[in-house]
Amino acid sequence: MRDGSIIVIAAICVGVLAGFASVLFLFGNEAYDDSVPDYFGLSSTKLTLSTNDADPYQLGTWSLPSGKSYSDIEWSSSDSSVATVDGGKIKGVSTGQATITARIGSYSDTCLVTVDNTTGTRPTYYYNAYSEKFDYAELSGDGFENGLLSLTFNANGAMVITLAGYDKTWLDYGTYFTGNATADFKSILMTFTQGDTQIDREYTNQYKNHKSFWDLGKSTSVADSTDTPMMVIDASNFTYGECTVKFTLTTEGSLFTSKTETISGTISYIEGDGLFDTSGTYTRSYAWQFGFSSSDYSKYGFTVSYPYSDYWNGYYKNTKLLDTESLRNYKNYSWVTEFATSSESVKLLSDAIKKEYTAYSSNDEKFAEFILAFGQISYEYGYDHSQYITGTGTNKESTDYWAYCDQTIFSGIGDCEDTSILIASIMKALGYNTACVVLPSHMTFAVELSEYGLMSQAYNFKIEEKPYYLCETTVHAPTVVRESAARYTWVPFILDASSASTYPVGVISSDYEGEEFSYYLL
Repeated sequence: MRDGSIIVIAAICVGVLAGFASVLFLFGNEAYDDSVPDYFGLSSTKLTLSTNDADPYQLGTWSLPSGKSYSDIEWSSSDSSVATVDGGKIKGVSTGQATITARIGSYSDTCLVTVDNTTGTRPTYYYNAYSEKFDYAELSGDGFENGLLSLTFNANGAMVITLAGYDKTWLDYGTYFTGNATADFKSILMTFTQGDTQIDREYTNQYKNHKSFWDLGKSTSVADSTDTPMMVIDASNFTYGECTVKFTLTTEGSLFTSKTETISGTISYIEGDGLFDTSGTYTRSYAWQFGFSSSDYSKYGFTVSYPYSDYWNGYYKNTKLLDTESLRNYKNYSWVTEFATSSESVKLLSDAIKKEYTAYSSNDEKFAEFILAFGQISYEYGYDHSQYITGTGTNKESTDYWAYCDQTIFSGIGDCEDTSILIASIMKALGYNTACVVLPSHMTFAVELSEYGLMSQAYNFKIEEKPYYLCETTVHAPTVVRESAARYTWVPFILDASSASTYPVGVISSDYEGEEFSYYLL
């Protein structure tokens, strides 16, 4: 989120108090609705099923019209002797093809189902939603298979390859290792190769001891997208066929003491046929160190297998929402509730975090801090213009693209609103009441804590007479909570840059109190 992220020529603000819901824009005497547009579409427009599949496949949607639910969809099959459908559950009966039709109100969409009699796991296809025929990639190699690398395509048709996971064995390289690769490794060399084309990029950790991507006391950032573990390969630099990618991570130390990790992958880029099958899964690996005091550091980690369709639903819907002229995909801050999804992927990640936190309690301030620390460490800061829009520095400051939770889970990278929306949604899934909070040029989120031991130092405000505490997600390399104010980044959210201690939840400077902000309950 940047300064000038919304320009209103003439507007009437509806609900001026904190928590306002919408803005009615007026141009001359004509008004238009700034609510989220209605769309309807199936998550897959083609599927391959088998007569040997034990269970039917549940076909989802990437969008439903407002006021409608999944149960409102009317389903039919063109040939029930080949494939049947019941409430969106599709079952292959005999070999052949059938078309599944979904209708809801005036909307409809279809899915071409091919039924065979094979057995075994089918591949996952990673689609370029901005290509005319839905070109796609098949991925192999340890980097992709172990959930460490991700591949997607931005609005400019560029490949975007990110370091999206962390191997738990890397934590053994040093007691200072956190689980955030850009903080832990001295450099990350990224190489893309296809035929005679080789592109190299190096992330050098010149900000290792900085608070994060934001310099205390300044309004400008101290790092750019070139300081994010992400390769953006312009469409002119790749074509159909096989290409490879390699990330080489090097720790600090001399030639003889430093350690190197190499993760690699192969991308087979294939011309599409105008349809998409999102029935596959993808993996992400997480690991981090955390403790509630300097004496109780522990190592945590897990791997999650996610449905690719969850990612596709948000990614594809954003191709519809994105305005290529304004470089934004929202018209009003109240749209934040649209992006804060409660998908199966959010639930899977939430459950994995809960399992790691063995002292789980639904109203435990330490659990809230544990969740927040996971988000701070696991998700790297990255600028929208590179990851989602142009792939270059063009229009960097004016770009503001809000990612759905599943997009941030997929890439492992997001800016302030992306990570705030995701971690707030995770806390919501784990029983907390949360709200996304829009501040000048920034977004964070707040969590309701009925009892919090830092009342005298932690900033809070009330929603429906209940105390909510601000949570900052854009730290670069957080360590133990309550350890150092230098680890907490955005100036308004720290009590004092020279303070000996601070806290991960609800910290805000006294000179920021009274500034206007708006919040949106999830």
